[in-house]
Amino acid sequence: MTPRRIADLRPLCVAVFGLLWLGLCAPLSAAPTIALQPLLGFGSFTGGITYYRPHSWNPLAVHLVGTAPKGATQLQVIVRRGDHQDTYIRNLLFAGGPLDQTETFSIDLSPLKLDNPFTYPLQKQEISVQLIQDGHLLAGPTQVPLSVPLSDISYNLLVLDSHPAALHFLANHLFDIVHRGQDTGSLGGTFLGSGNINAMINPIVLLTTSPALLPSSPQAYAPVDAVALGDLDLENHASQAQVDALRGFVCSGGTLIVSGGPDINRLKSCPLHDLFPLIPNGIRTLTQLPTLVTRYQTPLLLHHPIALITGTLQHDAKVLLTDQQGNPLVLERPYGNGVVLFTTFDYMDPAFTTWPAAASFWRDLLLSGNFEVSPVEILANDGMWTGSTNLMDGLLDALANPQATQLPSLGLIALFTLGYVLLLVPVNYLVLKRMDRKELAWLTTPAIILLFSIGSYAIGASMRAHIVSFNRVAVLETQAGSDRAYGLAQMALYLPAPANVSITLSSTDATPNNRLYYPQFMAVSDPSLLPNSGTLVVDDAGVQLRNVQVPFWSTCNFEAPFELALGGSVETTARWYTPHTIQLSIHNGTRFALKNAEVSVLRRSYGIGDIAPNSTAHITLPLSSLLYYSANYGFTNTVTVSPPPLTATDSQKRLLTQALADLLSGTNVANTIMGSFGFGGAPNMLADDGFGRASLLLTAWLDVPVVPAQIDGHDVAGDETALLCVHLPTPPNAPINFPGISPFSEQPLTDIPSNRPAATNTMPLPGGR
Repeated sequence: MTPRRIADLRPLCVAVFGLLWLGLCAPLSAAPTIALQPLLGFGSFTGGITYYRPHSWNPLAVHLVGTAPKGATQLQVIVRRGDHQDTYIRNLLFAGGPLDQTETFSIDLSPLKLDNPFTYPLQKQEISVQLIQDGHLLAGPTQVPLSVPLSDISYNLLVLDSHPAALHFLANHLFDIVHRGQDTGSLGGTFLGSGNINAMINPIVLLTTSPALLPSSPQAYAPVDAVALGDLDLENHASQAQVDALRGFVCSGGTLIVSGGPDINRLKSCPLHDLFPLIPNGIRTLTQLPTLVTRYQTPLLLHHPIALITGTLQHDAKVLLTDQQGNPLVLERPYGNGVVLFTTFDYMDPAFTTWPAAASFWRDLLLSGNFEVSPVEILANDGMWTGSTNLMDGLLDALANPQATQLPSLGLIALFTLGYVLLLVPVNYLVLKRMDRKELAWLTTPAIILLFSIGSYAIGASMRAHIVSFNRVAVLETQAGSDRAYGLAQMALYLPAPANVSITLSSTDATPNNRLYYPQFMAVSDPSLLPNSGTLVVDDAGVQLRNVQVPFWSTCNFEAPFELALGGSVETTARWYTPHTIQLSIHNGTRFALKNAEVSVLRRSYGIGDIAPNSTAHITLPLSSLLYYSANYGFTNTVTVSPPPLTATDSQKRLLTQALADLLSGTNVANTIMGSFGFGGAPNMLADDGFGRASLLLTAWLDVPVVPAQIDGHDVAGDETALLCVHLPTPPNAPINFPGISPFSEQPLTDIPSNRPAATNTMPLPGGR
């Protein structure tokens, strides 16, 4: 080629190499880079420190920042507990371009539940997050560092306010309040809210978080006992899922403490305003509050007029404390199994946060939550630490289809074994000897073994191959006056052949709250049958436990919390009559017929019978002997649950009902086992303060299925039994030492001991609002 032609080609070569260079470099410069920043638990006031609760559900927030490619993407959280792995998946759709968003999860860090509390291995826990697109790793895996662990007994208060450190004075005192569901009998015989100076051992742990990191599932609030809702703007800074999760927290037994004050618009626009005991409609001001001064025997200096919210009381609200004019200062209202407290003044005002009696006032607030004995806690802890191994076995056996778990009759087994032995040895030998063909034994012996193996399989298949069952038990808890209940369901799935299935917890009504709860694996008779992995897909349609491997001819067990709309509430009026009698009127305003209803108090249960919808029952409770016992030995929270009469055709449901009643009532269990767990000689699972304090409790069986669970999107044949437990209010004129009396009706505790001096880096920030 001539030099001139080469020169003519130079511009073309430059252009070609330029295009190649751009083609190679452009993808590199535009390559998506996403950083995953996970945060486990809730924050603290000290900055840089977060808390989580071991052996419990916890919140996990993942902040995604960087440049995202366009397309469908999966954010995965992988939790390893020993040999078991759970994968939580949230499906995301990226539009492409800059990325700055936060996704929240609830993750389960509790030990895998076995039916024998003595067989717990130490399970190493690892958490990682990663981003997957089109089957390829887009970001991660990033290890999630474990934050500071909370103790099992610490009472944890989540403060949602722009100045949360104003309540830090609570962390500088010791209280007689512990985390709900904990066994206070192991704390040296001290009891919840006893006021005994020896019980003042537990400082309040204060937690905080930003609106973006609020949990989107109620289970993530498991470390939290109470939420103080100050001036946080939920309307503009919280998603609907986060608001529903906060509702679910209250419904499940949590305490929500709402601050009033001058900003009435904040209260009116709050998405939780329908839970408030008071419908705000105005503001009034006071320059002094002698009611607080008199009650706590401590001067309260108000340097400016204090604004108090006025309004209309909800029908089921209760006034706990009034001002000098008889107007409400503190109110409460039940919601599900929890309590909403409302102070008409702003408790974050510096006048109250610096008040010397503030710790005593907050003790009364916190003790106004629902600490009553909890049958749901009993069911949730059945195989954990209660010592109820045989009761757990009974419940598991009842959940499993008896036909699927029963062995053939002893006669059939003996006849089958005898025929096998006779045919394999003497008959085989005699026949071959008569034929003079003993060398054929190497063929006939395997043939006989194969024939009987096929026969044994055929017998088993004839008994089990056609069985598909999905049996369920549920315990629901609520309070009188509330139209929602919080429940825990335990389920057992039996399939005749190995299969991968999905468990869906869907809503049973138009309210979406229970869509946000996560199903989980639970107790099994044989730990080797527990699936090695589970995948939980979380989206707006609900939470689904996918790709669960059900072994051959085996039962796979699950449990899941849920909420239920009752269609009305159980209303009650109670009156104390001298000397020791309570008269109760119980109106069933729910949509369910209440079967075999009973009222339990202290150490006895009183039968009522069936209560139809929109019907009222009356009962008199004589308590003289019980009060004598309690005066000498202390109050106990024994509850007796009796199964309703069932027809002969309901054999499976009868087994479920009896097993659940035995578990809750603690019958058929040896006291020696329970003694090692701190239950002493009490013959009843609920006879220790570990599951709550004594109360008036209504129990009744529901007549229709209520568990909102499906297998692979379909209803599966099976039986269900459900028990509704309703906490009834204490008679307003009952003696001051009767269990369940409001702390605001008792003599206040004004001498709360101080905790050790706070470290410099944990001192509260100045002020309040």
